[in-house]
Amino acid sequence: MKTDSITWGETYDIEVSVNDENGDPITLDGTYQAACRIAKTIGGAAIAEPSMTIADGKATATIDTGDAEYTARTYYYDVRITDPDGADYWSEPVKLTLVNRTTPASS
Repeated sequence: MKTDSITWGETYDIEVSVNDENGDPITLDGTYQAACRIAKTIGGAAIAEPSMTIADGKATATIDTGDAEYTARTYYYDVRITDPDGADYWSEPVKLTLVNRTTPASS
């Protein structure tokens, strides 16, 4: 499982590219669809489903972890790609930890 960590309140970019069963890249175009699901546990209820854009052969989304649905904690997200024939393909879950900001001690 891929893991990532950022400071809570920052923006986070999600970028997904796809390979076929032989490992060769598939260029995503307007005939594909992509959906992202963010949850507090793997397979848990979605707390956010950011909109994904397909451009330049990849699916992308940007989330603002300062939005109300996020707190400093660990989340999991995955991405579903739907091909032109309607078949769905899922990414493996990604563990994203939002860590508290550190502030300098005051004197």
